Amino acid sequence: MITAVTCTGDRPIPFGLCVEYMSRQKRKPDQWVIVDDGKAPLSHERERLQQYCGIADVQIIRRLPARSDPAHTLPVNLLTALDHVSNDRVAFVEDDDWYSCDHIAMVNDGLKAHELFGFQGIVYYHVGKQCHRTMGAAHPHSSLCQTGITQAVFPLLKRICSGGTGFFVDLRLWHEFAGTKKLWNNLGSVVGIKGLPGRVGLSAGWRNVVGYTPDPSLKFLESLIGPDVENYRPFHVKH
Repeated sequence: MITAVTCTGDRPIPFGLCVEYMSRQKRKPDQWVIVDDGKAPLSHERERLQQYCGIADVQIIRRLPARSDPAHTLPVNLLTALDHVSNDRVAFVEDDDWYSCDHIAMVNDGLKAHELFGFQGIVYYHVGKQCHRTMGAAHPHSSLCQTGITQAVFPLLKRICSGGTGFFVDLRLWHEFAGTKKLWNNLGSVVGIKGLPGRVGLSAGWRNVVGYTPDPSLKFLESLIGPDVENYRPFHVKH
């Protein structure tokens, strides 16, 4: 059985799209743990998400911000999420990225034989500036948004998150884990979306797009995600 873990807060538009992509999964997660630290709580959404997504166990964990929180709260939210996971397998689903309908199924299958599983290489797409960049295809790690783990990885992830700022959680996870792990070259299962409204994300692609390729017509994005391109067309920022 597999749990999806999502950390969110004050990102209603991205999270709404995330809900849509989760509802389409051919293999539904058995549990969805959502940690919310935003100013507008999501707690009232639990029953709706269970019914709309067809996921039997949806847990929305309200984590109140604390003075000790790092500037980006991903590590403390991940620590909170892990305490509520009830299955051996976990797929990390980031609230602002695009997911194919096969994503949970592929991660679940990968974790049957490996304790750490993910996809090598990812396309990052900034919808506000309409440009893209493919990254990581030659590096031995996977972005967190397309990584899955078993409980064998929990101690390492907890150690990383307990002492970190959130930067390079995925890089450290893949570099330091000594158990069984597998990177699968399946570019396109996930598209890392940047530039949607709401709280700014952690990665550099939110702040600068040096090295990105322009896509003014969104044709490249459409080649990756098909009709879902229309979900992102309204967010182009004209300069």
